[in-house]
Amino acid sequence: MLQGQYLIKRSSPPDVIYFLFDGLCAVVDGDSTVATLRPGDIFGELAILQGTVRSASIEIGRAH
Repeated sequence: MLQGQYLIKRSSPPDVIYFLFDGLCAVVDGDSTVATLRPGDIFGELAILQGTVRSASIEIGRAH
């Protein structure tokens, strides 16, 4: 995947949990970046554990 692409889209059904090995990703809610994911971060688990859709989008390569 390339910088600027979305790994996860808000409201999509959950399918996997992610572990970030390298680079940065932005947690995006609407037009706002609400957090930056860094190497070692785990994400995508809440929707799976709660049985809901994804609560935010994840954009590759963008920092907060």
